[in-house]
Amino acid sequence: MIPIEASEETREQYIRNIITTWYAATPGQLRRGRTWYRTVHDVVSLITDGHIRAGAGVIAALSANKPWAQNRRLARQAYRSATPRTCWPR
Repeated sequence: MIPIEASEETREQYIRNIITTWYAATPGQLRRGRTWYRTVHDVVSLITDGHIRAGAGVIAALSANKPWAQNRRLARQAYRSATPRTCWPR
């Protein structure tokens, strides 16, 4: 995340880094990136028996600096140990 107080030069460097990374991506990485949201939606739906908003919240809360496989496992465990309808509206 770009700090609010970041200088214009720092912001421009973030942008250059993003663009450089985009152009360095392989065709397979670009393809997976384009299908990411549909894939996550389908996984969250399976983990949460269709409670997409609840699952998305769990995934978001647990995802920081974790590999996708670990994030899915943790989200599944967290969701199954709670009662989603009492925590989040469907």
